[in-house]
Amino acid sequence: MNYIDFDISKYKHDCFIATKTINHQFSFENSKSGFKELLSYFNPLSKA
Repeated sequence: MNYIDFDISKYKHDCFIATKTINHQFSFENSKSGFKELLSYFNPLSKA
């Protein structure tokens, strides 16, 4: 089972992703470029 947790704030968001093989924590800005960064973390996970 995979888990994704978000901590939302006005200027930045924190994300924690847990799968069977990896745990990854990162922050991204509340902007278009920040959400592009978020999506870049999901691309490798979709192939796992």
